[in-house]
Amino acid sequence: VTKKNFDEIADEIERLLPSAEFVAIDEEMTGISLPGCEEQVADLPAARYGKMRKVATNYNIIQFGVALFTKDTDKKYIVHVFNFYAFPEKGFVNMEAGSVHFNSRNGMDWNKWILGGIPYVDKESAEKLRQSIFPAPETVQPQPQQTGKQRIVLSNPQDIETTTKAVESLKGWLLDEGRKEEKELELLTTNSYLRRFLYEHLRESMPDLVLESRPTKARGLSTMVALRLTNTEKLEREAKLQKEKETEFRSKLGLRRIFLALAAARKTLVGHALLFDLLFAFSHFEGLPE
Repeated sequence: VTKKNFDEIADEIERLLPSAEFVAIDEEMTGISLPGCEEQVADLPAARYGKMRKVATNYNIIQFGVALFTKDTDKKYIVHVFNFYAFPEKGFVNMEAGSVHFNSRNGMDWNKWILGGIPYVDKESAEKLRQSIFPAPETVQPQPQQTGKQRIVLSNPQDIETTTKAVESLKGWLLDEGRKEEKELELLTTNSYLRRFLYEHLRESMPDLVLESRPTKARGLSTMVALRLTNTEKLEREAKLQKEKETEFRSKLGLRRIFLALAAARKTLVGHALLFDLLFAFSHFEGLPE
């Protein structure tokens, strides 16, 4: 499973998990040992955990394997097996030579790992992501001074002329009886500074108008569009935007979505050297306590 087919497979796992009898997991990592972190028979649990935690937080998961066992008859199981490539969107990737050689000998597709690996976030990053995609609603629209931002005052004559023409064009469009059926008007394509000025200005003078910015191929430039919508159309637009945000959030969660599905299902987990797999999984998708 790569990021190309991840959403489809994640949906399938969430559908299959409730009927599974138990789940097996297995992982391939970029390393499983560090100098000074060798386990000793005499290690107390706290000391052993500290060593294993250091390894799990220092290296990366290459593949995250999940097998769902569903009972077919008294003596048979149907097994659904999934192998997820995992690769972070940012941060460091640490690799230990022995693990690289081991995985290479066993057919690891390094290009697929790097180019197709599914991103992931831990619990803290997921919460920050949620807040950025779903900001807390404001009961009253804040003014720039309330958000810590100074209201923009234009001083450049060219900027003043450009934005004045855009506003006049908008007013003419709204008043033109012959264009009442038109639902949208492109005001101008410009930088974020002038778009913010227009948002501030029009929010006060035309609070019922819907404005949005649409990216262009030119870096740093977006087209500002005014929408003339009925109340019903505004509700439909909000519902569509909400659905798009939910899809974006689920996609950016990446493999944390699988981790959360497994946790919520509360199925028996089976694995070889399972403690290390669990520590790596928690380190990458949730966060490990000290």
